[in-house]
Amino acid sequence: MGPAAAMNTRRLMRNLRYPPPDQRIFRFLISGPAITLPTNWILFSGIIILFSASAFSITKLMSIAVLISFVSVAVALLNGFFQGILMVLQISNLMAKIRESGLYDLLCVLPGGAIHANWSIGITCLRHAHILKQLDSQTVWIIRILFSMMVIFSVARPSSNLWDGPTLAFTQFLALSIAFYIDDGQSITLGCLTGLLSPTYTRSPGEVRLHALTSYISLQLFIYLSTFAFVFTVIPAVAALFQPARTLTSFCQAILGLLWLYLLREGIISAVWRVLFYRLEAVPADYQTVISVSTRNC
Repeated sequence: MGPAAAMNTRRLMRNLRYPPPDQRIFRFLISGPAITLPTNWILFSGIIILFSASAFSITKLMSIAVLISFVSVAVALLNGFFQGILMVLQISNLMAKIRESGLYDLLCVLPGGAIHANWSIGITCLRHAHILKQLDSQTVWIIRILFSMMVIFSVARPSSNLWDGPTLAFTQFLALSIAFYIDDGQSITLGCLTGLLSPTYTRSPGEVRLHALTSYISLQLFIYLSTFAFVFTVIPAVAALFQPARTLTSFCQAILGLLWLYLLREGIISAVWRVLFYRLEAVPADYQTVISVSTRNC
């Protein structure tokens, strides 16, 4: 495995969270307000409208309230996915402007080369949009916890063993919580890499945005749908052949589904990083510059 394949989500995400001081020189590239997703406002609005419609029995408002509540829960559950979209838009917009202005070639002359310049631009966009604060939103995690508990209790089945039910519920709750956490970090990393990679294929600002957004959403949909199919189709089909206890099948769905989600997206992130490394014609010395930045901030 070459140096391009050695980078993983943990290293990239650590670098995004704790950028070195030399990243500050890139702040002059961004001006104006950041593109942000008002997650908390969306959640609060959905709850308030739903309670208002229920309290006053407003039929016409109920359908709107249910729709807004559904969107609110979806935003909370897939917060990393939506924040990744903002990363894609922010980075692709900035990269297109920098390339048009002629500054890009000058930035690539800085120590670390093109790969360091591109990654520094990604970090600058992330911090300008305060995306990490949105990922750590307490409101989002409260919605996720309540949703997880609701799903677990709704699918619970009586068991002859006293400990099977609580153990399975705890395992499922832990698996869902870890899945949300993994989804946040990996989605942001994938969004950043996709936003940086798209300008290497096209220069038009409109085409860059379209290419980046389409690539990111397509990869994410593939990951989500394949994970869903693996958990609810493949595992039950294999279980039907061996006919294990229902509790054991549920354990396998929780644990193997979590591993599938993590390893599949980790492989995609590694592949996108490798392609970006190749497209920017980076050399091992440039890679070591990025690695040393990550190590210095651990």
